[in-house]
Amino acid sequence: MAMKYFLLILDPRVPNLEIQEFRDGRRASKEYARVERQHIDDPVMEIVLVGADSLDTVKVTHSHYFTIAAGPVELARLAAS
Repeated sequence: MAMKYFLLILDPRVPNLEIQEFRDGRRASKEYARVERQHIDDPVMEIVLVGADSLDTVKVTHSHYFTIAAGPVELARLAAS
């Protein structure tokens, strides 16, 4: 299975999780750097670039992002998907 790249951008104040999926690692790295620069003065933002086979894997390995963004009711729905 081909590697995919997922850029997770979490603003826990809202909370809001934006997920961008890439198949090209170079393009993913460039976007990650751009987003990091955009939020360089905001220590609350959580931005991470993850390589994985699927979004389901990322939901397991980086569940912290999904838990904060989803809240308790939405988390149950995510776990079922």
